[in-house]
Amino acid sequence: SRNYLEMAHVLESSGVAMISVHGRTRAQGYGGQADWEAIGEIKARSNVPVLGNGDVNSRSMALERRRQTGVDGILIGRGAMGNPWIFQSDRQDGQYRPDRRAVLDTMQAHLRDMQQWYGERGLMLFRKHAARYLDRIETPAATRRRLLTGTDPEEFVDICLDLRDAPGC
Repeated sequence: SRNYLEMAHVLESSGVAMISVHGRTRAQGYGGQADWEAIGEIKARSNVPVLGNGDVNSRSMALERRRQTGVDGILIGRGAMGNPWIFQSDRQDGQYRPDRRAVLDTMQAHLRDMQQWYGERGLMLFRKHAARYLDRIETPAATRRRLLTGTDPEEFVDICLDLRDAPGC
C-alpha cells in the first residue's frame, strides 16, 4: 500500500535508529519501478538516517539517486547479483565487462564461500547467483543447464575450469 509516510512516522516514533526503504509496494513485488520520489519524501520528513533501495545498478545511478533524494545511503540488492564489479561499471562506457576468466574465477570463489557458510546447501543456494554470472559470458546452453542443475560442487568447479580454459578465453 501507499502508507509509507505513516509507516516511517510509526517506525521513527518507536525509536528506530535508521529506516531502509525499498521504493516498491508489496503488490508490485519485483515488477514496475522503484518510487524514488516516495523515498525522498520519507527522507525529507524523517529525523533518522534513511537508506534508499530499488533499481540501482551502477555507481553513477547510486550517486544520482542520493543527490535526487538526499538519502543518507544507498542499498543495492539484485543489481549486484552475479556482478560484484557493479561499482566499476562507470569506468568504461558505463558498463564494466570483466572477461570470461574473471567471471568464472569469481564465480568459483563465491561458490567456495557459500559452501563454507552453508555447507552442503551451498551449491543449491548459489544457483541463483550462478545464473546471473553466466548471463555475463557466452555459455553453451547445455553447459549452462549442467551448471544450474548439478548437485556436485566438484563437477561445478571442473565445468567452470573447462569453460575458463577453453580457446578464446
